[in-house]
Amino acid sequence: MKVFFGIITYILLSFVVLPCAHAADLDFGAIEYVPGAGNLNAILDPADGSLSCNRPNQYTCQSFGTPGSTLITGTPGDVVSIACRNTPDIANGIRTLKIAQANIHIDNTTHDCKGLNNSVTNHTISGVQVQDTVYWGGKLKVTGGTDNLSGYFSSTQGPGGQSQRIRIIFQ
Repeated sequence: MKVFFGIITYILLSFVVLPCAHAADLDFGAIEYVPGAGNLNAILDPADGSLSCNRPNQYTCQSFGTPGSTLITGTPGDVVSIACRNTPDIANGIRTLKIAQANIHIDNTTHDCKGLNNSVTNHTISGVQVQDTVYWGGKLKVTGGTDNLSGYFSSTQGPGGQSQRIRIIFQ
């Protein structure tokens, strides 16, 4: 059986006019499982997109997913503070799944999100697209087995979905 743990879109909160652009949605891809499979932790690394699942005899993940990404634009030398929601949800209209720990990657470092009111890093705008892109991933946690697990899960699918939010504040 396959389930597609799909796209988590983001909502960007910027408290000073600072142009930002959506680049990609987070995508865990299709995860196959056997009936009666137990708890799952699927971890998508925001640095390189690698994807791993615990319980390899019960779940099969693709080797790579797609980290979400947001491009920050501004004047080179400007400094921004970055915060992000630590536990967004995805849903399929029947069941809601928790991203147990969201994280972001920028400046060659991965930071665990700590909520929208807690900055996890500062970034100096370089003016180079690759260097000014925030990538995000996280750990998808499925508890209680695989009942009602089939289908497409996203942050916007039915009740229960919550978009990832990234807050960028000009310093």
